[in-house]
Amino acid sequence: EAWVLAEQAPRNSTIIRKNTGVGSENFIMRFQEGGRVCFIIQTQANLAYTCVSVDPLELKRWHHVAGTYDETIMRVFIDGHPAGALPVTGRLKNDHVKMVIGDGDRGARESFFGELDEVRIWRVARRQEEIMVCITSSLTLPATGRSSRVARWKRGDPSNGITNARISSG
Repeated sequence: EAWVLAEQAPRNSTIIRKNTGVGSENFIMRFQEGGRVCFIIQTQANLAYTCVSVDPLELKRWHHVAGTYDETIMRVFIDGHPAGALPVTGRLKNDHVKMVIGDGDRGARESFFGELDEVRIWRVARRQEEIMVCITSSLTLPATGRSSRVARWKRGDPSNGITNARISSG
């Protein structure tokens, strides 16, 4: 999930991705034709599935976007509301490749045009109610115990080594 302010939304403009190359995605969240939010996963059986929002995202305005998968259904949420769903079965492919925020495959024109904030990855498929909580609050890791959150990148947080980065193609 992430907060996005898209200046433009060209096809394949990447919000976040984890993949080893073209056709070898663990997951991707990006824009599809017409500014619709697209969530792609690949299962351990090497089958890829794409869930796309019904409506496009309004440009030049902050939106919260999320993609979830619970091994039975993929979902896309925009501003906490269901925006697309696709029945899918299988375990999510998960290898140890790096995650990329705001950029695509090398040499491809898949950069994000705009600003990103509060990018979060979770170990669990979050429910709509849990996603709604994220829209109104900034989450922190618990002092003890294991969080269901795997990663978080917050714009302007000096602990992540990037300060108020504006992500765009060069």
